[in-house]
Amino acid sequence: MPTPISPDRIRALGFEWPGAPKLAEAAVMTNGDVDLTATLARVEADLAFYLREISAARMFSRTWDAPIDDVTDRMDEYVEGAAACRAALHHVRAIVAAIEV
Repeated sequence: MPTPISPDRIRALGFEWPGAPKLAEAAVMTNGDVDLTATLARVEADLAFYLREISAARMFSRTWDAPIDDVTDRMDEYVEGAAACRAALHHVRAIVAAIEV
């Protein structure tokens, strides 16, 4: 995987940078360049966190037959966070695919 890469080169490939809003906060920058490998790892870790939280809340809800709103008031945040991570991963993977062609 070609990394790091400048934001200008990413744009020259036809992609927006940072593109997905999650990447504005999660991108790993090294001397002004984007470290795609580290960025993917960071976003994958964030996605794993959200998925664990969603799973735990659902499991607790089923175990105790409790409405999800009684289990957590953050389910919307977890679902939105997971969706943002998926969009960011899709964006970075598309950039990587374009570079590797």
